[in-house]
Amino acid sequence: MSEPLEVTPAQPATSPAEIRTRAQVLDAAVEALRTEPGLAVVALDEHGLFLPIPAAVPLRGQRPITGYTSGIDFVVPGDRDRIMELWAEVRRTGWAVLATRPALDPGCPAVIRVYDTSEQYGVHLGLVEMPRASEITYSGGDNPTLRPRV
Repeated sequence: MSEPLEVTPAQPATSPAEIRTRAQVLDAAVEALRTEPGLAVVALDEHGLFLPIPAAVPLRGQRPITGYTSGIDFVVPGDRDRIMELWAEVRRTGWAVLATRPALDPGCPAVIRVYDTSEQYGVHLGLVEMPRASEITYSGGDNPTLRPRV
């Protein structure tokens, strides 16, 4: 398993230590969307597979991540186990944070925050922060590494 990268994420209005209830999870996600327009966003189903972002999600300049099957495809191969651990934590607590590297640009550190917003929007939301976000194309292409067996 790889070590976390040295990254300094933006300070969200709600710190992770303050998120204790499902309502606070939703509040933290909505606040991030309201105050962090430079994020990339992805919607996930209950199994962690990427979906189109529902129209009800209040995007404010954030860019959608498309072209990937799941977070496993989005990150470098050495971080795939960590994505699985992130998802397990989201299922357990309603949210999780991971410092990783996107497969599209392995030299660019990224911080992924995933929130269980399924009661409000019908999906989980993944918010991705990267230093060079405006320079990265978020469509993953036609050949995701792994396909679901569902």
